[in-house]
Amino acid sequence: MTSVLIVTFAILTGQLTINQGTGLEVTQSSVLKTTATNVSINIPLTKGYEDGNEIFFITTDSSDERVAQQETEFLGFSVNFSPLLSQIPEASLSQAYVFTNGISGEGPFGFQIPVLSAKPGDSNYSPLLHVNTATWRDNSSSKILKSVQDILDAEKNSDLTINKTGIVVNHPVINDMIPNSSITNESSSLNTTIPEGLPPQSINGSNIPKI
Repeated sequence: MTSVLIVTFAILTGQLTINQGTGLEVTQSSVLKTTATNVSINIPLTKGYEDGNEIFFITTDSSDERVAQQETEFLGFSVNFSPLLSQIPEASLSQAYVFTNGISGEGPFGFQIPVLSAKPGDSNYSPLLHVNTATWRDNSSSKILKSVQDILDAEKNSDLTINKTGIVVNHPVINDMIPNSSITNESSSLNTTIPEGLPPQSINGSNIPKI
């Protein structure tokens, strides 16, 4: 991937099954089972940091068409191009910071995973994120940063630069839906089900991928 703005917060990990009709059931196999279902959709989970902690997301929309296409190819799941997201006021958005260099890792550019400014329950949380890129001035002085404050401090110290891209993405955090025991390295997606009788469209409006 060669684009400057790929925002697929990428350690793919974990699996859920969500029953839209009868609720959730945790099992020993770390999958939430469902009943009375007809169609199954695998949605990749992605990982980032927030205030020093790991958090997990799903990816549904981007205000930038090229980014939406790249996310779709990267995740194997249809991500919508949603241009109206770019019109949402900055005050209504959370922030995401994606690293373009530094410590090698599972982030979208091959470096550390992104950092977000808030999680569900925080007064400043929104699933809609404004994407910023963070670039170390001297790659040899780079280190893993796990909070927005760490990033802002590094910028203040002239260790890195931050670029506001103007791109808005929809990445709802789903940590509260996942018991700790259900997150493993052996599975790689959130599995959601659609009750029998609904039309063959995915939950984000695109065609359901084949399972």
